[in-house]
Amino acid sequence: MTLKFYREQKKMLRNSLKISGERAETFLQQVITSKVSSLKSGGVLSSLLLDKDACLLDIITLKREGEDNFLMVCSNPKKTKLAKSWLEELSNGYVIFDEDILVKINGPVVIEETQVVASSLVRRERKDITKTIYKNHPELFSLSKPYFIGQKRLREIISFSKPEKKIYNFKNLRLSASKKEKLKRTPLYREHLKRGARMISFAGWEMPIFYSNIIREHQAVRSAAALFDIGHMGIIEIKGKGATNFLNIITTNYVWCLKNGESFYAFILSPDGEVMDDVMVYRRNKKDYFLVCNSINQEKIRHWLNSVNSKQYLIDENYPEKEIEEKVILRNLKEQKTILALQGPNSLSILKNIIAKDDVRRLKKLQKREFMETSISGKEVMVAYTGYTGEKIGFELFVSPAESIFIWNSILKEGKELGVIPAGLGARDSTRIEAGFPLYGHELAGKFNISPIEAGLGFYVKFHKPYFIGREALLRKKISNKIILFEMLEKAIPREGYPVIFQGKKIGEVTSGTFSPSANKYIGLAYVALDIGKEFEIEIRGKNYKAKII
Repeated sequence: MTLKFYREQKKMLRNSLKISGERAETFLQQVITSKVSSLKSGGVLSSLLLDKDACLLDIITLKREGEDNFLMVCSNPKKTKLAKSWLEELSNGYVIFDEDILVKINGPVVIEETQVVASSLVRRERKDITKTIYKNHPELFSLSKPYFIGQKRLREIISFSKPEKKIYNFKNLRLSASKKEKLKRTPLYREHLKRGARMISFAGWEMPIFYSNIIREHQAVRSAAALFDIGHMGIIEIKGKGATNFLNIITTNYVWCLKNGESFYAFILSPDGEVMDDVMVYRRNKKDYFLVCNSINQEKIRHWLNSVNSKQYLIDENYPEKEIEEKVILRNLKEQKTILALQGPNSLSILKNIIAKDDVRRLKKLQKREFMETSISGKEVMVAYTGYTGEKIGFELFVSPAESIFIWNSILKEGKELGVIPAGLGARDSTRIEAGFPLYGHELAGKFNISPIEAGLGFYVKFHKPYFIGREALLRKKISNKIILFEMLEKAIPREGYPVIFQGKKIGEVTSGTFSPSANKYIGLAYVALDIGKEFEIEIRGKNYKAKII
């Protein structure tokens, strides 16, 4: 079989398919066997269209016309219409192309210039033809790609050497980080002391647990506003042409759905499907992102992202050749940014009074998970409509460490009449438990290795993505437990580790517990068996107390 290279534009335009759209590159990357991301504008490559069984549909030539525009030519002109139908159905998600029926190719894209023909008419060649092509033209197969149609079966048809890659041991790194003796401090440390905060050790940082008392600060979040210092959180910047695809492989959520100025919640999994952290991902543009990770995990996550970016570490135990498509630029932003959280029903009014007047209208239109750049008294601030308290209105402010003291005091001064007060980690914990939000090590991962599915957060795991690190391992995990939010029916304080009793048997443990000022009851989160009833008991110091699921 002869491979045809159509290098002249006239020949490219004849019997060709124009494929365009913001997702055109990643769409083609998952559809054909060659590495599309390496193709420069005006460049041409030859590749194969395979089905899920690695049977050859056709040999194609692909030319890049621009950043998001491609021309595809089939070696057999009679198959052009059939190829168009195949690509359209992949783009629209109407065809099964993998043994795993959950997956979908990253579309949609625009495919032009021929009539639609049912994909069932696409004729398949024998697998041995694919094997022969690989033997004679291995350059047509980019086996290191995270995914392409037919990739799984291809490994059964052809033999190739497996690369030697390092195994990343994130558990040991986490343990070594926890042994550090000297506590870190945020830029606001002295401000906390001035305001009489009680300081505690938390995840290697010296942080305020409360200023006056936790109940008052909790109530401020629910009735007025409270200002938190969350400068202990990690911030990592991801930049470069491959930034979107890098994050799409690293995280469980669907990064391509994000628009400029939007953010979302996601998980980072290890190759064996364990939760390494839950994070927020923010998109400035498709080549510029940053993520916020938990304080206790920031060293681990930075190290993991750099390891994946190096292409020297194993990201898939079953397919050791897999790696990211293109390296990105990673930068730790802890020296450049710190974070404040202004949470509560009056937080919008407070911000409107202190940000640049020209930006007030934009702030009022800001939707959940969106963010914007603005300023406070000439100091640059990024305001995100996000939070960890469960409050309907709340914002997180990304500011320069050098200017954080000024902005902290400005918010407390200008927002005083609207009831804002400083709040510590105690109120941050009680509000998040009240909202049913997980804390890493408690309702995620931890001693029970709790998965996002068990935590009730499966919405943030997009199994329709053909590939992300840990996907297959997470799919294989048997689900027999879940996280529940409960309230005590008797006066007793549920604490982490207390047994959950149902019908006389222990069927779980409390993972977090607190007093809810809003409900005037003790509440908690617990990891329990799926078949637990509505009411059960919590064993506290040898005595059982009644509780029920909220």
